[in-house]
Amino acid sequence: DGGVRHLPGGIDEYLRLRHAAETADAADRSAESGSGTPTAKPKAAALTGGALRDARKEVARMERQIEKLGEAEAALYEEMAAAATDPGKLREIGERQAALATEREELEAAWMEASEAIEG
Repeated sequence: DGGVRHLPGGIDEYLRLRHAAETADAADRSAESGSGTPTAKPKAAALTGGALRDARKEVARMERQIEKLGEAEAALYEEMAAAATDPGKLREIGERQAALATEREELEAAWMEASEAIEG
């Protein structure tokens, strides 16, 4: 909405709100398309049995990876503090931190999609 507000739930709350807004926008667009009559959005097939178990395992794997990436980022911040007087070292650490942050963000997005698939 272009405004700034406090999100006590952090990134998780932000992602939930963003997804809800995108879903609402998509529903509005589909309702306005075609002959003016609302179109039903097909529901994704719910996961069952082995597929559900595999999806849960994948989500758990992603959660472990996200945690490890967070720990690696924390270690890089400690390295930054230790190398505060070395601009070359700080630049190198900053590049590694940016790469880790990008990887974590991509993994969080994949985790969100997989979690939504499990919820059905």
